[in-house]
Amino acid sequence: MASELSQIDTPAVLADSPLPPAPPSPEGDVLDLALDKNEYNFAHAPEVLAAVKEAFPHSLSRYAKASLATFAERLAEGTGISIDLLKLTHGGEDALLKTLLLLRPRFGRLVMPELSWHSYREMAAPLGYTIEETLVRETPDGFVTDLSALDAALSHGAEALVILGLPNNPTGHTIDPAALEGLVERHPRHRFILDGVYNPLSNPYVRLVEDFPQAIYVGSFSKYYGLPGMRIGFMAGEETRAIMFSLGLSPAGMRTCAAALFAHDHYDDNRRSALALADALVDISTPNACFFPSQASFILMKPGAEITEADYANAETLTSVRPRYLTLRGERYLRWTLGDERAEKAIRAFVAALTAPRNV
Repeated sequence: MASELSQIDTPAVLADSPLPPAPPSPEGDVLDLALDKNEYNFAHAPEVLAAVKEAFPHSLSRYAKASLATFAERLAEGTGISIDLLKLTHGGEDALLKTLLLLRPRFGRLVMPELSWHSYREMAAPLGYTIEETLVRETPDGFVTDLSALDAALSHGAEALVILGLPNNPTGHTIDPAALEGLVERHPRHRFILDGVYNPLSNPYVRLVEDFPQAIYVGSFSKYYGLPGMRIGFMAGEETRAIMFSLGLSPAGMRTCAAALFAHDHYDDNRRSALALADALVDISTPNACFFPSQASFILMKPGAEITEADYANAETLTSVRPRYLTLRGERYLRWTLGDERAEKAIRAFVAALTAPRNV
């Protein structure tokens, strides 16, 4: 019997499937902008929308066993690594938590750069890890993980588990692949979790697991492909071979993510648009609205010290736009989720209202 995924090899098959009427939306298949949330502000590929509609409701009553192998093969193709090194998970968080649980009997020390995603700590602390943070520097050209400080921390002390966001949330910066490879190679006694959920499936970081058994890569379809509702992720590396059991995934989720793999050009274009918007915002930086370079689907902005809470409230009222407000090392930052031209227009409008001269 052919697997469910084998039905979506071509868009033509999807187009011929009977589809229920789509709910009306002024922007077609684009949801309302969520600039203050780490979500997806682009239209999805037609193949993906068709896969979602076709998968329901019959897949609600089906397990995914028949589809797992086929989907894993496509994922191995997309990442360019051996299928033997892959384990499917319920999103990136599930992959991270499974890795932390797997390695806890051997590692009690967790090292990560400061300003990392807050959930790393929330996952690791209850498991009894001792958490150490190393320096992240803020420079005129953006945030930088101090690899010298990280190298020094790993050169002494107990064996450690190291978590690196590539790129990092919430700063948006990443680590040069060659520099990271050198770091991993110099420290074989440690284990490195490379969190690459914002990257395309094929990237220089995921391929490190082929050459270095101390590297574990975590990926998902939530960020790059904008499919967090499907809850499909994966972990890759030699260490993942020890995980013999994997809970069943959603057949509809795998079907939809397989369609996203087929339509990867669409999502690559969206990625390029997001990074182009990030560059454009960096170019309009002022002392009162300094944008930092980003390799993620969001961008961080540092407002001027003289901007008040009343100014933020006024800008929100004037524009009906709201960023995510963050406090990092005691200072205020704004994080914006990137997107299409609507996102660019909204961000520029808010910044203009926030930084407009005030009558004295």
